[in-house]
Amino acid sequence: MTFKKKIYVLFFLLGISYLFYKSFIRSGFNQILIIEDSEWGIERRVIPPESYAFIFRNVIPNRIRLHSLQNQFLTLKFTYFYPLSVNPILGLDESFSVKLDLVYIYNIDLENVIDLFMKLSKKNQEGLDDYLKIRLNDLLYHSLKEKLKIEENLFNGEAILKNYFHNGFLQEVNEIFKNEGIYFTRVYIQDIYVPDGEQYKIVLQESKKFLEKKLERSALIDEAKAEKESKLILFEYEKKRLEDLANLIRKYPEIQEFLKIEKMSSEAKFIYFPTELFWNHSSMIKKILPENPKTESKELQIKKFLDLEKNQKPFIDKTPP
Repeated sequence: MTFKKKIYVLFFLLGISYLFYKSFIRSGFNQILIIEDSEWGIERRVIPPESYAFIFRNVIPNRIRLHSLQNQFLTLKFTYFYPLSVNPILGLDESFSVKLDLVYIYNIDLENVIDLFMKLSKKNQEGLDDYLKIRLNDLLYHSLKEKLKIEENLFNGEAILKNYFHNGFLQEVNEIFKNEGIYFTRVYIQDIYVPDGEQYKIVLQESKKFLEKKLERSALIDEAKAEKESKLILFEYEKKRLEDLANLIRKYPEIQEFLKIEKMSSEAKFIYFPTELFWNHSSMIKKILPENPKTESKELQIKKFLDLEKNQKPFIDKTPP
């Protein structure tokens, strides 16, 4: 075999090894692999824990995507708060809420895992935990409100809750999730807190006075907001009026004298005429009237003034409309 043929054989073997490596997929311990094809979507088959499969389409870049979920001994822990009915109205804090710290241990059934996986908003373990929290919160709310009537039994509420979680809760949870591939094996109680019944009773007795005070404060706040809004409206109106007045003064400068007269007493009477006319009349008076007014009679002075006024240009009213 020539050297060239050996090179070809070597490249052929490397190619086969690469295809075998890319096509061979193996799941780890306690790991389920869900196959998603970019063209065909999520496949019904899954790769069970500690198993392998050959998927030749994985050779194509970005064609196959694998989603991983754990199979057994999964742990879910979160704190659930059940607020009493008056909490939102009276603005009570979490001390007047039932608090449950529970730990759930569950497994996933391989037969229904695809249907469960399709319901998740996030296609991963975090998305599964979020989905279970929503479903369990809904179950706890209806159980505490309708089945246990916890608000009516606060005085012995802790004992009622412990008895419920030890005897009937696990069966209810599995009944809800039996068609979704989830099976709960244990539910542990880490902490249960129930508000003091006597203190809650006192709060209910004083709630009427509290609501009246709250309504009074709310009315004062609404009145202050209305006053603030009215002042803002008046300010905007006055601002617009001054802007219009400024534009008018820029267009007609003579109007400033008129505005000054308007500011004076309403009982005063004035005649407004243009500035140049006033100065023309003043100059005429100086020309007609002698320096010593005693040398001529008043009748003669008036006659001269009227004769001279006839020869002047007619009066033009420049007062702006």
